[in-house]
Amino acid sequence: MREHLLEKLRLRKEIVLCEQDPIHFMLNYVNCKHSTHGTIPFHPHDYQVEYIEALTKGNTIVHAARQAGSSLTTTLYLFWEGFFQQKKQVLAANRVDLAVDNLQHIRHAYMTMPSWLRDYNPMVVNDKMRIEFANGSYFTAITATEHSFRGMNIDTLFIDNFSRIQHQEDVLMAALPIVSYPDSKGIIVSSGDTSEVFDDMFSDSANGLGTFTAIKIVPDY
Repeated sequence: MREHLLEKLRLRKEIVLCEQDPIHFMLNYVNCKHSTHGTIPFHPHDYQVEYIEALTKGNTIVHAARQAGSSLTTTLYLFWEGFFQQKKQVLAANRVDLAVDNLQHIRHAYMTMPSWLRDYNPMVVNDKMRIEFANGSYFTAITATEHSFRGMNIDTLFIDNFSRIQHQEDVLMAALPIVSYPDSKGIIVSSGDTSEVFDDMFSDSANGLGTFTAIKIVPDY
């Protein structure tokens, strides 16, 4: 009985640590799928740790080098946010196949966590385009278009591979009102090649114009 109580207290302490610190959570309990090595622990590099810390602060526009792991790192951060916070509504917008891939990162990370951590917040919806947890948080994948966000009430909008989507100015015009609310935020990422629309917004943000923080991700290995 005493050992059982001590184990419950230890696990509760771990859950609190994970709630407070996404890096602790990722280093100890999150796995990702490697193309050749299968399931491996997610151990962020220093530049990824800095990026994760920046994501906690609000709207972010990200110019990431190729192979910097920006999509995976962003998605796993959002997984932490939704798993440990009540009723977080996260929308992953991209080409629909790539947005679905982002949800697959979340699904794989959840399924490979220890059972006691899964039991803390069970997955209650596991569809191709939507994942939902018992705490009311959900993740939805959609194609990013100028019509995608109409009528939506979301907490976090993640537009990945922004420079590859069509009608970029129209998509931005539709997205910006959604992330302008105090409790909402947007994350716009372009990996490798950029576009004029993205570069203009990134430059403005870097110069303190607007509500987005500009971040460059360059691997340090």
